[in-house]
Amino acid sequence: MFWAPVHAYLLEHPTLGPILIDTGISRRQTQPDYYSARKGGLTGLIWQSIDNWLPAEQELVAQLAHHGYRPEDIQHVILTHLHEDHVGELYRFAGATVHLAAAEWADRARMGYSPGYAAITRWHHFTYDGGRFYSFAACADLFGDGLVIALPTPGHSYGHMSLLIQMGTYQVCLAGDALYTLRHLDADSLAAFNYFGAVGFATQQDSVRRLATLQVALPDLVLIPTHDPFAYTFTLIQPFLADGQLSPAERAALQEYQQRLFDSRGVLKTEAYPRFEQVRQDYGRVHAPLP
Repeated sequence: MFWAPVHAYLLEHPTLGPILIDTGISRRQTQPDYYSARKGGLTGLIWQSIDNWLPAEQELVAQLAHHGYRPEDIQHVILTHLHEDHVGELYRFAGATVHLAAAEWADRARMGYSPGYAAITRWHHFTYDGGRFYSFAACADLFGDGLVIALPTPGHSYGHMSLLIQMGTYQVCLAGDALYTLRHLDADSLAAFNYFGAVGFATQQDSVRRLATLQVALPDLVLIPTHDPFAYTFTLIQPFLADGQLSPAERAALQEYQQRLFDSRGVLKTEAYPRFEQVRQDYGRVHAPLP
């Protein structure tokens, strides 16, 4: 067993106000036997094997309050996909419009977490009608202003998508679970676990390669995986984004970190191969970030 963080993101749009991207897990998902009472089959086995832990100060409502917002202030929520660790707190935003790829909604019965999205009545099930976007054959400009672009990155789930956010002189890509860690950007050296066999695995690898090619085309693009347990997340991304922006010096530090992981061809260096910490399923244990 190894540990991994779960992240949600708050985007302050210049005209639409606060937008939430994914919602993480809820406190009820940390209760013993919660999943065994709700799910059977493969999905139930997978979810039961996960030990969710959520201290009060990290609950989504507490984090929103830290930034001066209440759940009712959020009018738009964007979901990368419908897995339980991304929609656990979605029920708190029943008055918001929830943006989700139509392909993901169509496949929701497979591994979607229905308690998260059952309360939602205002859905925007979008398709990719925005034409080519660099390495992607299609995209979706979610608000029509070029600031928030959805990119199809299927594989982890059937309709998974990643989000490119235009930040002025640079871009941020919230990769969701298309990219488990930054190290997984080299799809040929570090394979990602996939629920859906050979077809799902090949599809996810293709999505990762498209993200890698996108970063080559956009050298100021910052890639942010949702579950990266390494120093990239906790020493760099989290403190750097505390004020909502990345300075030139901070972006340079992120690029330097990535250059330590990969050679000039984008191949993961041998010394950068992950060595995940083996942990017991101890509820409430705090784990240090991996180097």
